[in-house]
Amino acid sequence: MLTFVIAKFSRMEVRVETMWDFLMRRAVSEAIQKGIATLNSPVEISNDAKLWMKELSNELRRFYQRIGRQLSDRELALEIERRYGDQILKQVCIPNGLFQGVCLLIAVAVAKEEPVDLESLVAEVNKTTAFEGKK
Repeated sequence: MLTFVIAKFSRMEVRVETMWDFLMRRAVSEAIQKGIATLNSPVEISNDAKLWMKELSNELRRFYQRIGRQLSDRELALEIERRYGDQILKQVCIPNGLFQGVCLLIAVAVAKEEPVDLESLVAEVNKTTAFEGKK
């Protein structure tokens, strides 16, 4: 029974990781499509887009200095969403017509004061074990 529960949680974790990867890739796509980022390695968010985050920028930078430095970029993005997601939605996403997660990329870039490394936001998921045991 315990093995079954562990396997079930493992599959669920892989699915959540895969959904996150999907969202972050779509965020990059949206940013490039809207002309607010370039697909380099790392992704460069335009200064104009960073200005959209001006009301939250000081708070995001303080958060990064206090806590965010100890987090991976992936954990940082999730924590920014958890703490500031509602504000980001109302102050940045809606007024600028953004809906695929690009606001989170902008927030991470503003908090860190550096470009966003997409590879650090997207997990390496072993696709062969994603649905192991599932028929």
